[in-house]
Amino acid sequence: MMMKPEGIYSAMMTPFDAQGRVDTEQAKAITRFLVEKKVDGAFCVSNVGEFLHMDMDEKKALIDAVLEAGEGKLRVTPGVCDVKLKDSIALAQYSARAGADAVVICAPYYYPYPQEYILTYLKEVVENAPLPVILYNAPGFTSAIQMDNLLSLCAHPNVVGVKESSGDIRFTYQLMRALEEQKIDINVMVGFEELLLPGLTAGVKGCTVSCGGIIPEVLHEILNAYRAGDMVRASAAQKAVVAVTDELKKIGFPYGYKLGCLARGFDFKLFKEPCMAALEQKLVAELPRVRAVICQQMENLGLKM
Repeated sequence: MMMKPEGIYSAMMTPFDAQGRVDTEQAKAITRFLVEKKVDGAFCVSNVGEFLHMDMDEKKALIDAVLEAGEGKLRVTPGVCDVKLKDSIALAQYSARAGADAVVICAPYYYPYPQEYILTYLKEVVENAPLPVILYNAPGFTSAIQMDNLLSLCAHPNVVGVKESSGDIRFTYQLMRALEEQKIDINVMVGFEELLLPGLTAGVKGCTVSCGGIIPEVLHEILNAYRAGDMVRASAAQKAVVAVTDELKKIGFPYGYKLGCLARGFDFKLFKEPCMAALEQKLVAELPRVRAVICQQMENLGLKM
């Protein structure tokens, strides 16, 4: 039986060093943190992880580092998103050889591609990936995948899940209903941490989100409280997540989330480009405030950083 994504997955930030290289030692440290916090999966080479800024060798090095540090204790599902079909397939094949559990693929981006192009592109990746595929619906960053095309792809035997990052809970409910009606047995994970609790009421199996590497304890609180039927506790934890992401979004994506990661004790550069040192200094000045918000929200729930 193929794996299906479930629980709390971290969309991982990619740590860069002062020379703009992928800091594989920090990537390993982040992965060990995820294991310690009982995070179920790691989505490396991600959107928040700035895959657009990485070449193929850097992506491979990051995948290797996460797999090494994970030691099989969490699922590793690298992103293979690209606008070059051959590179998406090549990275999926590399991920399989390296020992990943699945890969994540989004629709091609930048140009307003016709739906037929999007469907054909994604189908090629799905059929040529030698390991399970998680579809990534992220219309805020890529071409939107229309519902009929998404369902067609979900019916493929190599597809095991959807990272649903539309941010539209109505769409999530529509997707869950359609999957049930068509008897398509895959797992859906919300891609917005603010929508974990409402997503669970729709039938999703968890989340794949940036805060999986920032406040995994709070996300676990939501999931565990919901499963236990404690909606008061689940709601309180969901409100705490929103309070944290409100602060991170004031700084901007993905850098606010990278500051959130730094607030948990990691040490890496926000920008790959060394010429951004002045801007880096300006943003890092916000770190004490970010750390204080995270600490306060966790304390409100009786949790410790």
